[in-house]
Amino acid sequence: MSKSKTHVVTVVSDFELYEKCVKSNPYLKDCVLTAYDNSREAISIVQRYNDFIENHLRKISPHDWIIFCNQEFGFLEDFKELLNTLAPNSIYGIMGAEIKRKFSWRRFRFCDKLFKIGKVFDDPGQAPPPRFRRQRKLKQVETLDSCCMMVNAELLQDFSLSFNEKLPFYFYVEEFCLAAFYKYKIKSYVLPLNAFYACPREFPPEYFESRDYLKAEYHLRNFASYGTVELHPTRYSLDNMVETVVETVVGIYRN
Repeated sequence: MSKSKTHVVTVVSDFELYEKCVKSNPYLKDCVLTAYDNSREAISIVQRYNDFIENHLRKISPHDWIIFCNQEFGFLEDFKELLNTLAPNSIYGIMGAEIKRKFSWRRFRFCDKLFKIGKVFDDPGQAPPPRFRRQRKLKQVETLDSCCMMVNAELLQDFSLSFNEKLPFYFYVEEFCLAAFYKYKIKSYVLPLNAFYACPREFPPEYFESRDYLKAEYHLRNFASYGTVELHPTRYSLDNMVETVVETVVGIYRN
């Protein structure tokens, strides 16, 4: 069997930034880089990613891995050998969100709590030494952050997965994870790797429009800070249904 390849797909509006984070990254030197030029025309990231799936996926080996990452994202350690040891039937990323049932003394009952999993650095110089392999424990999460998503080509081919074009620039990976789990029970995991990400500090109206769309589409409620993961799904439990009704009634009463 031929050795698998790693494909890195990026939509680029700032080629100087892309050169610094992706193209000249020493840990991507053996990868096949695909850069979509968005410097002249702002075609949505989702359209670009779907173009790769529709027009390039069938040309590559099902054993290959595909990384969809932002132009501001960069690896700070070698990851390809570790990537090839992962189960190909799941989705992987660097950051995500996990939900745990925790007892709330304020409400005096168990509630769903959001925990951010994984970390990236603003400055590459902040990263600690790479972890030993025995310290690299995968952590299952509800969703992954859009800065980086790693998926096996065969998984995309077998399930005909694609990105939702109603989310052109934001929350497209989060929705990808939710849809894959709800439709096919495909799980998402955070893979602890050193990486940096120069995430934006201000957001255009499209950011909030996409957030509201995804919140309504999946009945989402809680949001986390940008740079880790933006939201997580509400559990469809009787407790949450009752809580939502109570909060709505109280809100109406107060107004």
